[in-house]
Amino acid sequence: MLTQYKLTNQTFDVGIEKKTYLYDFKFKEFTINEVSGFTEKSFEYVNGTDVVHVKVGGVDVVLHTDAQLTALKFIPFNNTMVKIKNLTVEFDVRATSPDNVHWDLVETSHKLDFEKIEFMMENPYL
Repeated sequence: MLTQYKLTNQTFDVGIEKKTYLYDFKFKEFTINEVSGFTEKSFEYVNGTDVVHVKVGGVDVVLHTDAQLTALKFIPFNNTMVKIKNLTVEFDVRATSPDNVHWDLVETSHKLDFEKIEFMMENPYL
């Protein structure tokens, strides 16, 4: 519940720009409009290590996006919203200090999965 409250209406700057002779892509920011679910939550120690495996799943997310793609210099596509259904995030953290208070991510342990993703696009010509 706290995660849902903390994430809703938060805006994150992305600042990605890529330009080639075929396309121009700009992804400025996204805002989390809605977060719900969180049906799966687990924190498990990995036996014989100082690693904790974290898994959060069953999350549905609605994002408002500010992203534009212009193909062949004259075909504009504006992405306005992304809906992600049944998102699952898994990662491992490891204690990095003797007091077991400070943690870091184990770099090879990240996993992201989802059931469905929808992109809402705007194009004034199509």
